[in-house]
Amino acid sequence: MKILLALLAFLTLNTAQAKILKVAFGEIKPPYIYEENGELRGIEIDVVKEALLQAGYNVNFSTLPSKRLEIAMNRMDFDIAVGVLEQSPDLFYTNDYLQLKYYAAAKSSKAIRLESVSDLKNYSVGAWPYAWKHCGDEYKKLYTPREDGTFALKYFEPLTAEAQSKMFWLNRFDVSITNKVTFNYFRKMLANEHDTSAEVVYYDIIPNAVNLSVAFKDPKIRSDFESGLNQLKRNKRFRRIFDSYIK
Repeated sequence: MKILLALLAFLTLNTAQAKILKVAFGEIKPPYIYEENGELRGIEIDVVKEALLQAGYNVNFSTLPSKRLEIAMNRMDFDIAVGVLEQSPDLFYTNDYLQLKYYAAAKSSKAIRLESVSDLKNYSVGAWPYAWKHCGDEYKKLYTPREDGTFALKYFEPLTAEAQSKMFWLNRFDVSITNKVTFNYFRKMLANEHDTSAEVVYYDIIPNAVNLSVAFKDPKIRSDFESGLNQLKRNKRFRRIFDSYIK
C-alpha cells in the first residue's frame, strides 16, 4: 500500500511539474479546430494534445488568424505553432503532421466543366485564406492578388471556412476550393438555415495536397512530439480521432 501511495504521489508531482507549452493554432476550422462551451476542440487539438502528453508535456492552446500564426513563434512567445504553411530558418519543423487534399466543388445543376485549373477562370471561385499561394503554379498565376490585395478575377478568399461554405450554398460563387472533410462538416452544420441538399461534384484538378507543418523553437520538443505522433499512428489512435469527428 505504501508503495502504491508513493507511486501515485510521484506521478502527481511529475504531472504538476511538467512543462506547460504555449501552443498556437490557426483560425477556427471545424472539425479540425473549433470552440465548444468556451473550450477548444477538434481533430488537431486532440492529436497535438495526445502526442505531447505522451512525452510528459502539459499544453495551453490559443487560436490566431492565419496571418498572425506565421509570426507566433518569433514575435508572440509561443513554443509551438500548429498548421503553418511557410517555414523560417530559425525554427524547427515536423512535416509529417497533416496533409489536406483539396478539390474544386460545384453544384451539379450548374453543369460546370473543369478539366484543369486554367478552366477556373471561366467561373467565380471561393477558397480558403492564402489558397492562391499553395494550390500549384497555374492556380497562383490566376489568383495572385494585386498590390492592393484585391483579386483580378471573380475570386474570393473568405476569412473562415464557415463563411466560405455559406457563400457557396447561397450561390455567391460557382466553385469552392475545399477539402471534403471540412466541406461535409459545414454541409451538415448549415442544413438547418440553408438548403444544402443539392448534388455536388468534386473535380480533382488541384495538383498537390497541402502539407501543414508544426513549428518548434526547441528541437528536443519537436523530437518528443514526433515520437508521440508516430505512436498515435502506430496504435491507430490517430485514425480513431479523425473518425470520432467525421462519422
